[in-house]
Amino acid sequence: MIIVSGPKRSGTSMWMQILRAAGFPVIGEAFPRRWETTLKAANPKGFYESTLRRGINFETNPDPKTGFYLHPLETEDHACKVFLHALPRTEHAFLGRVIITVRNWRSYAHSMARLDALQHGDENVHPEAVFEASIEWWLAVSSGIRDVLLRRYPCHLCSYASVVENPGPHIRETLGWIGQPCDVEAAVAAVDPSLQRSTPVSAPPQLDPNSVEVFDELSHRIHVGRPLNPGFVQRLNRTHERLLPVAQELSRRAELRRLARRSAGQP
Repeated sequence: MIIVSGPKRSGTSMWMQILRAAGFPVIGEAFPRRWETTLKAANPKGFYESTLRRGINFETNPDPKTGFYLHPLETEDHACKVFLHALPRTEHAFLGRVIITVRNWRSYAHSMARLDALQHGDENVHPEAVFEASIEWWLAVSSGIRDVLLRRYPCHLCSYASVVENPGPHIRETLGWIGQPCDVEAAVAAVDPSLQRSTPVSAPPQLDPNSVEVFDELSHRIHVGRPLNPGFVQRLNRTHERLLPVAQELSRRAELRRLARRSAGQP
């Protein structure tokens, strides 16, 4: 498969739209479930997601409802979205080509906090939600990078902003790397810069300066295509060890909020 991966709100839908315009079959609907009436404002051109976004493995393939099985040899030219945190849970046989798109962490954190407010009918972006989204970004990107390095499958890493700012060269390079006949110009035309909603924001005060520096450096390296050399990877590993207890505590608090909403009859 051609796997499109990345954290949420980081250009995965854009890449699915690009590949669909290029002529590749895509797995997933533009607006699953009731998203056309609830979340269309967040992505008016469609999400193109399926249950496989949680990873392609024994839990999702065969489809638990229909029993339909996707065979890796029969889906080599299909594009499918798998979020970055689920990439390590995807069977290696499906990782033919993996496009990982990453948004600058500051913009990502604000976007996710805004989406959270939208989903719960709140007009305000809360600082605590920005902090939680920052840690979520880190966990997704660091785990994705680790998975690529460990399992060594073909991967193209790019930033969301670089594609929006200059789509032609980036898309042509990526489609050439995929190496299958397609409509390159239609793919380039699928990018709509007017949908770019990057909002520069300050780092949340709960995040320590060392982590902020590493987050900024990682975002910059991905944006300009600078290699992640062994020394920097070691720095990523140390940052991950330092932030893991923070992430575990945030996960516990998020679960408590989810249970409270459920008991109150909220989604």
